[in-house]
Amino acid sequence: LYLDINVVGLQNTLLATAGVGAKFVFASSSSVYGADPRHPFSEDQMNVRPESPYAATKIAGEALVYAHHAVSKLPIGIARLFTVFGPRQRPDLAIHGFARKMLAGRSIELFDHGQAIRDYTFVDDVVDAFVRLIDSNESALTVNIGSHRPIRTSALVDELERALGVSATRILAPAQPGDVPATYADISRARERLGWEPRWRFEDGVAAFCDWLRLQPGDDPTVS
Repeated sequence: LYLDINVVGLQNTLLATAGVGAKFVFASSSSVYGADPRHPFSEDQMNVRPESPYAATKIAGEALVYAHHAVSKLPIGIARLFTVFGPRQRPDLAIHGFARKMLAGRSIELFDHGQAIRDYTFVDDVVDAFVRLIDSNESALTVNIGSHRPIRTSALVDELERALGVSATRILAPAQPGDVPATYADISRARERLGWEPRWRFEDGVAAFCDWLRLQPGDDPTVS
């Protein structure tokens, strides 16, 4: 499925974009850095050693986007996104899944014993970055889009407890295959070339997500 969408589907989209003379902005991922121990991740250190098939398709996607730029001069922007969250987040992702289980009184499983760190980026900041990439006069630009403030998984759960007003029952588990121990964005290029800066604090973003979750009609998050 990753290959069908992230490679074949991407190729179809690139051809359609070139056909109408538009600019192409690609949502890449921090997963392209793999388990590189050098932190924070800068855009020039991608080592092409992915830890998962998903990450491999994002590396392939970036290569495909650049290939189209080289051949046709298609203007491109690549945003390497670091753990996007906020209202309307997919229910299978950590913050959403943890919050629903906590409200329902169910236990949550923390992989890597809750010690993994992630650079969480609020969705409004990501939208701002996309708009700036679209408006940029540069014909090919790759930037990290993150908060530059990594958060440990255990601290994420602490923040959810504060925002939801409930306590979490935590089950500590080993790291999953394909997971990396840390993501941490160097965002200096986005600052310098796009004038972009993350504006949402992690704590405020978690509160906004929890407020949204409680208001979902016909889908009571307190019911398991």
